[in-house]
Amino acid sequence: MMGGGVGLESKPGQGSMFWFSAELPVVASFVAKQPPLAGKTILVVDPSPVTCEQAVSILWHLGAEAHSIATPSTARPEGVSFDASIVSYRAVESRGWEGLTPLRSTPIVYTAAQWQRSKLSEIKEQGGVAAAIARPVRIAHMERVFTELFEVTPGPGLEALQRAISGAEKLETLLGRRPRVLLAEDNAVNQKVALRMLEKLGVEATLAKDGETAATAAMQGGFDVILMDCHMPVLDGYQATESIRRSEVRTGAHVPIVALTANAMQGDRENCVAAGMDDYLPKPVRADELERMLVKWCDPGNRIGQSGHNGSTDEASSPDSRAFESATCGAARVPTPV
Repeated sequence: MMGGGVGLESKPGQGSMFWFSAELPVVASFVAKQPPLAGKTILVVDPSPVTCEQAVSILWHLGAEAHSIATPSTARPEGVSFDASIVSYRAVESRGWEGLTPLRSTPIVYTAAQWQRSKLSEIKEQGGVAAAIARPVRIAHMERVFTELFEVTPGPGLEALQRAISGAEKLETLLGRRPRVLLAEDNAVNQKVALRMLEKLGVEATLAKDGETAATAAMQGGFDVILMDCHMPVLDGYQATESIRRSEVRTGAHVPIVALTANAMQGDRENCVAAGMDDYLPKPVRADELERMLVKWCDPGNRIGQSGHNGSTDEASSPDSRAFESATCGAARVPTPV
């Protein structure tokens, strides 16, 4: 059927070799197109350093050169000419639309708070901006708005790129480096399995063997995702997460926390949401699910506007719109115990 053959070669005392041949069609390899915003320079205006960094990262993945400032009146980088700016609602709060005057020479894209979502058309007209989009901003939203603004053809998209490369390459492509993941797990067997999976994904993993150690490590920062076992000694996963979220209220940061639990019950999911977790991964953890989960939360488009989600009516997505889909997965590099 496949135009080939199958055979066996065996030598006493030496062993056997099974072989087969088949005629297969040549599949066209993935050819990366030029990023949609290549050659464009965009200014990000937002008082939040975390949100600025996330927006700059998204624009970088779309091929643009991006710079950030805190307010419209902040001095811009010398010698840099901008094609457009993307301005947070926070940057407009203090001086209103008149404060955008220094930016009016190029198109302005306004990022609205969630409570403004139903008024985007009104905001666009009232503010005299080229476009208005609601948070949390996704990479697809950013691509669509700016390709329409500049009248350029959309690129192959992140989804097409992710289909063509391995899990480790996906994660490194999203961040421009190996992801840093904190694994909070007290069971020795589960530790070994999860760390091995993370190693295969090229992740730089740090191991915490109880909730208190995990919370302390998380507060020191530097992690892209936290994988949090729900049932651990000293502090359980829920208590550790609540402690981390309380510390983030002061810093304005927000690291995605994915719950790891063997109890795939609705009540368990509700507890995860109440504690401030972003997503949910049932045990036993499968490698493909872990990969999808890490790709999802390392994607800057899924992180922008997430800072301070606990108790915030602006940036937080509701539990229904935020997590607990059946995407999942992960694995690590050399474990560094804390």
